[in-house]
Formats: sequence, structure tokens, C-alpha cells
Amino acid sequence: MLKTSSLKKWMNSRQRQSTPRYVIGATNKPWDLDWHLSAVQKRILVPLADHATRLNMLKHYASTLQVESDVDLDELRAFAEGFSGSDIRDVCQSAQLSLIGEFFESGQAMDKQAKPRALTMADFRQISKNVNHQ
Repeated sequence: MLKTSSLKKWMNSRQRQSTPRYVIGATNKPWDLDWHLSAVQKRILVPLADHATRLNMLKHYASTLQVESDVDLDELRAFAEGFSGSDIRDVCQSAQLSLIGEFFESGQAMDKQAKPRALTMADFRQISKNVNHQ
């Protein structure tokens, strides 16, 4: 996140420089931007993903995961209303990391033949509750 003091220094140096400078930034919370950014000439709003795009993202991120047959990506898509693309990726990564943590904590990882169980819908629901998408 761009800090106000950094922004002030940049704006002051901008007035002293003859060479143009370009600053590119991104945020999931544009309403929280500091008022100093009013000097920024161009802002582009990239809206949150629609239903079809969220489903495609879930399919993409879940394609590398081992999932049980009870995992309903369409239900996850509906639950992910308001999630950014990074939120959706984080849900899939966090579900997998949680499963790996469970695998190691149970001691099964010491058995070379053992493999982590497949992700279930309950795993995704639990992780989705923890994603801050507001």
C-alpha cells in the first residue's frame, strides 16, 4: 500500500523533475485511497468477476487440486459473490495448505506411502469464511 508520506515525497519531486514519471498501482479497495491521489490523472476500475468468470477461475485454480466428488464449483461460485480474483485463488490455495497442514500434524507425512486426503466441500466452505472480501 502506498503510504501518504511516500506519496507526498513523490508529488513534491514530481514538481522539480522535467522528466515525466509514471506510477502504476492497484488496489482491491479503491474507496480507501488517500485523497492525495486526486493528482493521479487516470484511474481504471476493473470490476469484480461475474458469475461465469468466477466459475472459470474456480475451475482453473481447482484443476491442480485433488478434490472429492462432493465439491460443487457452481456452489462455490455463488458463495464467492463479491470475491476478487485473488480472493478466489486464495481460497483454493488456503484449502490446499490447510489440508497439507492437517496431513503433517496427523503424522501421516512420515509414512512414504501415505497421501493427503482429497479436498471436500466442507474444506472450501471453512476457508471461504475466512477470506476477507469486503
